[in-house]
Amino acid sequence: MKNTLRRALRDIMTAVLLSGLLFGAAGLWNEMRQYGAADCEMPALPAAPEGSPAPGGVDFAGLRRDAPEAAAWLTVPGTRIDYPVVQWTDNQYFLGRTARHEPSRYGAIFMDYRSNRDFSDFYTVVYGHNMRGGKMFGGLREFRVAEFFERTPYGLLRTPDKTYRLHFFAFVLADSSTGAYFNDLAFVAPNKKEAFIERVRGDAGRWRDVPLGPEDRIVALSTCLASAGDSRILLLGKLVEQ
Repeated sequence: MKNTLRRALRDIMTAVLLSGLLFGAAGLWNEMRQYGAADCEMPALPAAPEGSPAPGGVDFAGLRRDAPEAAAWLTVPGTRIDYPVVQWTDNQYFLGRTARHEPSRYGAIFMDYRSNRDFSDFYTVVYGHNMRGGKMFGGLREFRVAEFFERTPYGLLRTPDKTYRLHFFAFVLADSSTGAYFNDLAFVAPNKKEAFIERVRGDAGRWRDVPLGPEDRIVALSTCLASAGDSRILLLGKLVEQ
């Protein structure tokens, strides 16, 4: 009787252990699948011949076969930020989907649904998750360090029509409910543009003197700061056409 009971307990424990291993393996496989799905290889046009007025760039026709909502491609040197920028009709959809519309907790890099897709607004916000290992907008954390901010003065933003340098001028920590950065985007009325720039200067933890005026266009790269409640990181840059 005792031997039978021992065998039964052993079989139950073995079954529980195997179930746990299978569940863990399935979870690991799913995490790896989502991790890989978060990446999107940039389909590049062939490099133009030397002296040609039309440089090589992003093949947006090829990109949009996989990511039809792609409005731009964003690259930030020194980080893993090298992704398409997509846009939907709200700011929730791409929080849990890749640029290819695949479910993923890594989400996608996406611009505010209220913004013009050609980045023609005075102020545009681009969002992404703060992932470990620097995935998505995890690399924005680095700009909190003075040395990294100083040695990384710009990013690159490519649209179907133009290529821009994104000259980073401010690193800001702001509450997600702060209207000046997230809600009043209408986005900075013409008579409030200079006041907005001064607001950024006053809030900035890091600042670089870049000429700024009401005629310029500003892009804020934004992600959450997980350790600080509703705080969000903003890295702001001025668009300069190349």
